Amino acid sequence: MSATNNIDISANNQIAIEVASIGGDGGEGGDSYLSFFSGRSGGDAGSGGTVNLTNNNQAASTGVDKHGIFAYSQSGAAGDGGSGFAAPSGGSGGDTSDGGSVNVTNNGDVSTTGAGAVGIYGLSVSNTGGSGGSQFGIVGGSGSGGNPGDGGNVSVTSNQGASIVTNADDAHGILVQSIGGSGGSSGTSGNLIVSLQGNANNGGDGGNVTARNNGLIVTRGDNAKGIFAQSLGGGGGSAGGNGALVAIGGDAANGGDAGTVLVQNLSNGEIRTGDDGNGGDFSDGILAQSIGGSGGSTAGADGLVALGGTGGSAGDGNTVTLENYGSISTNGDTARGMVAQSIGGGGGDSGSSGGLVSIGGSGDGGGDGAAVIANNYGSIDTTGDFSHGIIVQSIGGGNGASTSGLVSLGGSGSGGGTGDDVTVIHGGTIETAGTESRGILAQSIGGGGGNGGSSSSTSLFVGVAIGGTAGDGNIAGDVNVTLQGQDASTPSVIRTTGDRSTGLFAQSVGGGGGNGGGSVQATAGIGGSVSVSIGGSGGTGGNGGLVNLSQGTGLSLVETTGDEIHWHHAPKRRRRWW
Repeated sequence: MSATNNIDISANNQIAIEVASIGGDGGEGGDSYLSFFSGRSGGDAGSGGTVNLTNNNQAASTGVDKHGIFAYSQSGAAGDGGSGFAAPSGGSGGDTSDGGSVNVTNNGDVSTTGAGAVGIYGLSVSNTGGSGGSQFGIVGGSGSGGNPGDGGNVSVTSNQGASIVTNADDAHGILVQSIGGSGGSSGTSGNLIVSLQGNANNGGDGGNVTARNNGLIVTRGDNAKGIFAQSLGGGGGSAGGNGALVAIGGDAANGGDAGTVLVQNLSNGEIRTGDDGNGGDFSDGILAQSIGGSGGSTAGADGLVALGGTGGSAGDGNTVTLENYGSISTNGDTARGMVAQSIGGGGGDSGSSGGLVSIGGSGDGGGDGAAVIANNYGSIDTTGDFSHGIIVQSIGGGNGASTSGLVSLGGSGSGGGTGDDVTVIHGGTIETAGTESRGILAQSIGGGGGNGGSSSSTSLFVGVAIGGTAGDGNIAGDVNVTLQGQDASTPSVIRTTGDRSTGLFAQSVGGGGGNGGGSVQATAGIGGSVSVSIGGSGGTGGNGGLVNLSQGTGLSLVETTGDEIHWHHAPKRRRRWW
């Protein structure tokens, strides 16, 4: 679908311009009763198509959540599987499809007045895979979850001479998102003798996201960011609970990976948040994120013999690139100039298990953060407290398990994800005026290892309780910061005036190892008893990477004038030239 607006639009309590492509929904699967046939499968959903929109004139809206421009592509909702009652199994959930690509170009003037009313919102999203049907009887299993789709690529560009103005809380100037669908979860199973679990399905991937501004963006509210760009992997489906004399928990599914994120504020671009003193708290100039989906979790398994399922692995974050050639100013607390983050999803927890013989499932690993790059050749000015000029972070996802029974083994935690390399090039100006408002904060952080499952056993004669092994923390990447002159005669500048406001802070931190699972055993008997209780092993911490600070061409000035700033234990006023 393609559309072009060449007229002025003023919408009262409506979205000014809305263009969408939406796939059809799948039907629900039918139930099965007292039958040799399982519950029926849910129907598949249709995909969203491509959406292209160009705005050449005015688009103004009033009202809560009434955006100036809303362009989106969304797949349909998949049908859930039918349940089985005294039948072999529940039906499988239906599959959904991908969201389509979305492209928006703004050459006009966009304005909104209501809370939550974004100036330009571009979105591609896949729906969740259908859930598997539940099953109840004597012997059987639940239905498997359906497959989700991926989010499509999304691009929003506001050209020179265009403007975007929002005037209330939660009203971002530009919001760009691609979201993978969550995997379908398996149903619950409850039987007299044996209960099995269907499979959950993996989360879909987020698409690539691009936002470019060469015009004016103004926001006047709290939590109203100038540009907010995200690619999000879908969460892995979770395994349902089950109970029987023999209960085997199903494995949860993996989270989806996020796509790349690119945000550019070009040479004629101007971004102002908290403009004229109107709001501005939590209103970053630019926030760019690529976040992997979380792994699915397993529910409990309960029975005479119970085995917990394994949690799903998390998805990875992808590369994030943020470039400023224009001007960015913020006027509120916790309103950072530019924030770029790649974050691995959290690993799924394993389910608990309870029975005479009980074995906890393992949690699975956290996702990796990817490389993050931030280049500033323009100006960044923040006035509020906790309002850093630039934050650049690559963070590995963390991870967790537990159980109890006569013979009880705690599940193992898995390792955290890795942090990747972080690169910052500063050849412009950064000025912060608030308390605890650093000029540049650059970090690579490895994910923490998951905790081993605890175990407990209470019995009359024999008891064994063994705690699970914890996962290792993972490594962090290198952090590289380069300062260079704006030109041959003009230095780049980092200037902070608030207390505890370091000019430049860079670190690489390995993830901490998880804690070993505890074990508790209590035994009482007539004539004799046996008791064994063994704690689990803790995980190993990950290594930090290198931190490199270098001077490129020309000169650079870092100046801090607040109190409680430790820059080589220098006096209160600190000027450092390279």
